[in-house]
Amino acid sequence: MAASTSAQTLRILWKFGSIYFSHSDIGYVDRHFDAAFQNELGPTWSLVDNNGHTHVVTYNMDTINPRITNGWAQMRNIYPERLNDSHISFHYVGNNTFHITIYFGACSRESRESFIYDSTNYPDTSLFPVKLTKSQSQGSHLVRGYFNLFFVYTFHKFHNVNYLIFVTAQDLQIAFGNLIRSKGLTQVMLLGQKDGIMCSVLVSVTRNSTKFGKGWKEFCTEYGLKEGDVLVFEVNNLGNDILVEVYINGCPCTVIHPISV
Repeated sequence: MAASTSAQTLRILWKFGSIYFSHSDIGYVDRHFDAAFQNELGPTWSLVDNNGHTHVVTYNMDTINPRITNGWAQMRNIYPERLNDSHISFHYVGNNTFHITIYFGACSRESRESFIYDSTNYPDTSLFPVKLTKSQSQGSHLVRGYFNLFFVYTFHKFHNVNYLIFVTAQDLQIAFGNLIRSKGLTQVMLLGQKDGIMCSVLVSVTRNSTKFGKGWKEFCTEYGLKEGDVLVFEVNNLGNDILVEVYINGCPCTVIHPISV
């Protein structure tokens, strides 16, 4: 059926890629995407193709092994010659709606094996999402207050201070701060797609807060961060590894030769 709203006209909130395996009835969902939007994702998704046709599928709501279930296998009846171990890109535009692009031809054996491994073998890491506001994306003092709503942040601006702060609250941010503090680190390497930037870690015992200080503003500038951007920080649970991987508005798709379907 035709989509009531064109997904192409909406702002893309997150991107991730998957592979449609010809002999599988499930679709693999990137766990970073689930971490970024788990508070709003529901069990029913609308996948809008390039012709504006909508396919309704079921999401299993599993944060550990996120999968598309019902409705996924039926898509091969719509595109029987195209869905043959093919790459699919997902552009999330909110309200459980995605613009999908199917890519021509079967992917390589190496791509299939690598994708399956990454989708079924997770490292011992934790994922922490942050949605930016205008003040925070410009390197201002960020404070998370005592709210019960996920992704609700309060910000206070101080002269010459550029901190990202995680304060004790009833959400995942307390876990983020606790994990960073438990490592006893004085700095972390924020590793994005382009480069890594060293960032100082400031801990206040009296305020029970953890701050990303010097280096945070540079990171925001380097990646052109702006209001509404969603970041997912991936932190190793073991040892004192200073690397913190940062996913910004999705994971880039490495597929080529799109076709209109």
